[in-house]
Amino acid sequence: MLVTQPVNLDIQYEYRKRFGLGVSDYVPSERLYGERQRVFRKRLASQGWVWNFETSFMIHGSLMEIQRRISRQMSLAFVDFIPVADPHPEILPDVVHLSNEGNELLAEAIYLEFLSLFSLEGE
Repeated sequence: MLVTQPVNLDIQYEYRKRFGLGVSDYVPSERLYGERQRVFRKRLASQGWVWNFETSFMIHGSLMEIQRRISRQMSLAFVDFIPVADPHPEILPDVVHLSNEGNELLAEAIYLEFLSLFSLEGE
């Protein structure tokens, strides 16, 4: 089973803001994962640059898309955890590690995927 990994850009944003490292037009917690991907890619295309944490985020998006493609090509079970985590930024107290609540949400998403696999086999 493959599971996408959400990231919390708000932590990096606050760090960069606190130390005066430039944050462009990033708005914390107000944009979902896909929208942030589009904003950063559009700015890169139009201005020719983005901040390093935005570059890392775009690379992350590309890796998650590769993961989706591999799961389809190999018919692997797949849990897209990013849209589950998106409305709950508090479940990522740092950039990538889940809180207890985040682990509960992830366990539920994996459980539901397993249930769907077994219910398909029994039909």
